[in-house]
Amino acid sequence: MKNQTKKLIIGAVFVMLMICMLCMSVSAYEETGRIGDNITYTYYPNTKQVVISGEGKTYNFQSEDDYFFSPFHSNAIGTIESVIIEDSVTSIGSNLFYNCEKLKSVIIPDSVTHIYDGAFWNCSSLTDITIPDSVTYIGFEAFENCRSLESVRIPNGITAIHWDTFHSCSSLTSVTLPDTLTHISEGAFSGCYNLTSIALPKSVIAIGDSAFNGCGGLTDLIIPDNTTIIGYCAFYACYNLKKITIPDSVTSIDSDAFDYCTNLTDVYYLGSQTQWEEISVSSGNEYLLNATIHFSIGTEIHTDMATGIKVKYNSDAFNENAELTVTQTVINANFVFGDIYDRYIPYNICFNVNGVEVQPNGTVTINIPVPADYNVGTLAVYYIDTNANTTLIPGRYEDGYFVFETDHFSEYVLVDESSKATDEPTTEPDTPDEPDTSDCSHLCHKSGFMGFIWKIVQFFWELFKINPVCECGIAHY
Repeated sequence: MKNQTKKLIIGAVFVMLMICMLCMSVSAYEETGRIGDNITYTYYPNTKQVVISGEGKTYNFQSEDDYFFSPFHSNAIGTIESVIIEDSVTSIGSNLFYNCEKLKSVIIPDSVTHIYDGAFWNCSSLTDITIPDSVTYIGFEAFENCRSLESVRIPNGITAIHWDTFHSCSSLTSVTLPDTLTHISEGAFSGCYNLTSIALPKSVIAIGDSAFNGCGGLTDLIIPDNTTIIGYCAFYACYNLKKITIPDSVTSIDSDAFDYCTNLTDVYYLGSQTQWEEISVSSGNEYLLNATIHFSIGTEIHTDMATGIKVKYNSDAFNENAELTVTQTVINANFVFGDIYDRYIPYNICFNVNGVEVQPNGTVTINIPVPADYNVGTLAVYYIDTNANTTLIPGRYEDGYFVFETDHFSEYVLVDESSKATDEPTTEPDTPDEPDTSDCSHLCHKSGFMGFIWKIVQFFWELFKINPVCECGIAHY
């Protein structure tokens, strides 16, 4: 009996020693450090996650100088796949996640106001990022070379997209720009060759050098009304660009702005021929100048009183007096959008001359009223053809309306893309309660090295005939 008791005591002591050693080995793998006066980080190698906590700004780090690298620079501490930034952190410093090629997700709290230069440079596995409305500054090269990034929404309050901010984000297909934006700087979206459309807000006054250089996916572009300068190589090699609308506010188109836009066929200039000839157009814009230029010689506005839809067009858009007709159609819209969104409004918009539907000569502007319960940051308009195929139409929110340009009257649908349709909850049959082990942190549910340690512990429990039950409710022997 004494020998048996002695064996049990020795076994228990051994198990406790193994557990202590395991805990020490796990904690040893965690790395902590300081990246701001009051900001610390913890790196968890098992989950490849970094948690940043504290209050205030993080440090700004160097990108190429060995003197002051970020601890995350090029995965210096280990492979990083996810980052959680906790509340009270107010900035993401320069080059903080420079060249973290395996980083896939980042959680940014509403306390962050600044994302500095190169913060996520070459985070080539980052597919999605939510930039909170609290952010008022995004620096140079902040997301350059994020080649897996598919969509981005720039929050209100941002006034400039800086130099190379989204350069070579080659998977980027969707960009939402705020009404506060005034400048799109040099190389801002250069090399985003999968970007097929972009709605430039009315607030933009300057499009910088090479801003959209190499955006070969663009097919239709509307320069907003207040823009005055289109910079050097701004739309260079946008070889699929077919139509462009240029307002009469533009005074200068710099050299090569539209060079190698080899498919550009139509330019809609919202001014007279005299005004067009007064624009300073530099060399290398032959594709622009050789396209068909459609001039505006005046404007007309028709309003449908039932729906509030307004259509603005040039006086030469129709050969005779035309009458606006708007009806709310539902068949195609319900077929296409009914299972996807809860909030959408379909319209069939057309003009009639003597009872016959006609299409405009040139571009018209359509203003659709936006209901009060629609989220203005996630609005979109789709064109639906007779076969129920859809095409996203570039547009923008202005003063209570969603505004877009078109040269074709048809069925259009205003959609609030934040209103995802939800399925009815299904009732599952009752099943006997079983212990929930999904969040169990005990050794019995570990794998890899920890699982190996657990097998050793089991061996000794077997040897001494111990039959424990884990707190999770499972008998493990």
